[in-house]
Amino acid sequence: MVKRKHSSYGGFQPLELKQGQAYYSEDKYNLLKYNSAKVGIDILIEKEHIQKIFVPFYLCPNVCREIERHDLEVEYYSIDDNLLPIIERAEEEDWIYIVDYFGVMDTKVDTYISEHPEQHYIVDNCHSFYHKPNVGDNYIYSCRKFFGVPDGAYLITNAVIASQPRLVCNAKQAGYLLTCLEEGTNACYQGKKKMDQYIAERYEGMSLLADAIMQSIDYESVKQRRRMNAQVYEERFRKINRISVEPESIPYIYPLNIGKNIKKELIENKIFVPTLWDQCGDEKYKETWEYDLTKNTIFLPVDQRYDEEDIRYIISVVESLI
Repeated sequence: MVKRKHSSYGGFQPLELKQGQAYYSEDKYNLLKYNSAKVGIDILIEKEHIQKIFVPFYLCPNVCREIERHDLEVEYYSIDDNLLPIIERAEEEDWIYIVDYFGVMDTKVDTYISEHPEQHYIVDNCHSFYHKPNVGDNYIYSCRKFFGVPDGAYLITNAVIASQPRLVCNAKQAGYLLTCLEEGTNACYQGKKKMDQYIAERYEGMSLLADAIMQSIDYESVKQRRRMNAQVYEERFRKINRISVEPESIPYIYPLNIGKNIKKELIENKIFVPTLWDQCGDEKYKETWEYDLTKNTIFLPVDQRYDEEDIRYIISVVESLI
């Protein structure tokens, strides 16, 4: 008898998505799909029995809390002006949590790992979705930061992990994405925040909806748009930007640091720029590079919603303020 492929046949037409393949797939990588990056970190720490890990001060506080809740030693490190670790001494059995900040330093991260091969690494690629696994053993990716999905993160690892987590249902919480299509992001910001909280409270697999959307994306088009937008910013700001952006970057956001804080003025012009990670804005960090990054870096949008005309408009507003 011919094998049954669907649970039922007939009825109305469901939401249609392009049938394709995700950028990272199980047939190419040892890949696990979770609802958030912190779940991948949790699984990896437990599986590898990590005893000591070096973690940057300049990092998402939710990630710091996730690492600290385990029974291991955490030593925080500063970063240099290339955004790379400053670690005086690490033992061979120690781990380093290294971040590809803003998605503008893929080559630097690969080079650092190649020059310090004696260490174990977790590479945080949440800001650099297109940075493929090259020299490290463990890579964390965020789907939500690059694409319109309700949840989703990947762990690509050399560790042997028993099984792929079960994909879950959370369409009831994802309705804000449909509202966004009709009314724009401002109309559903609270829905997005509720989804953030929903994900934060659960350690589970990626949703079926997110997995389906990730198989429908034109990844090459997104890559080219983000790269082009970053390059338009670079043409104007390269000489004054205190943050180095690699020429072929496909970033999450464009980091502009000129030692001046104009975030409030940009938001008043409806150019919404986030602050990453404001714990480093505390007084105890005041004389550090991390403090400067927190206070003075303007994170400009580069994503696939925008074209060159949009980016040149944003540049014109920034120029008027600086």
